[in-house]
Amino acid sequence: MRHFGAFVAVFAATVALAGQSTFKFERKYVEGEKEAFKLTLSMESNFGSIDILMNQNAVVKKVYENGDADLETIISGMKVAMNGQEMPTPAQDVTMMTKVSKSGAILSAGGMSGGSGMGMNLGFMRFATAGMDKPLTVGQTYDIDYKDPANPKQSVKGTVKLESITEGKAKLLSKLALVTTEGQPPMDVNMTTFVEVSSSKLIKLEGTASNVPGMEQLGTSTVQFAMAAAKS
Repeated sequence: MRHFGAFVAVFAATVALAGQSTFKFERKYVEGEKEAFKLTLSMESNFGSIDILMNQNAVVKKVYENGDADLETIISGMKVAMNGQEMPTPAQDVTMMTKVSKSGAILSAGGMSGGSGMGMNLGFMRFATAGMDKPLTVGQTYDIDYKDPANPKQSVKGTVKLESITEGKAKLLSKLALVTTEGQPPMDVNMTTFVEVSSSKLIKLEGTASNVPGMEQLGTSTVQFAMAAAKS
């Protein structure tokens, strides 16, 4: 019986591990649920190094029967440092309303209010979950060819790879070519994303984006970015 019990334990562990070889991004939004993130941007410009820090707070305002949700997102607390020296920054918050699918895709966006400069052309961040609306298998790379249903002129092509699932965290590697501004060359984005498997909640993401529109005036087109869930 002891050997049989050991066999059952090993078999159960094997099944559990096998169940962790695939991942599908599928959020279960709850009305009133809140999330907070820290967002950092770094770049080298004609003026030297520039580092930007801001807070991003989101609250679920409405959940639809099909699992989609309306989110209110507030970007606040922006701080800018140039060559390590913090610069005076207007205290202007930006509020955005978006409708998102349970696979994380932004279905529509509008209702932005506040300081327009704080967006920093971060359109590429909305594609962090591109290609994750279907089951992904560890070690496999999948093609992405997606057009924004709210604005078909905005699109993303590239690949996403489920690199690993460790301790309940899925690690995904994305290489994307994004068109967010008509007439501009695609942005090239290389991104590593960590997602909690059980809830599909973002833990953190980091990467680089080049050919970012509007950055030419700073003498740069490449931005290093990172976004992480704020510790409560």
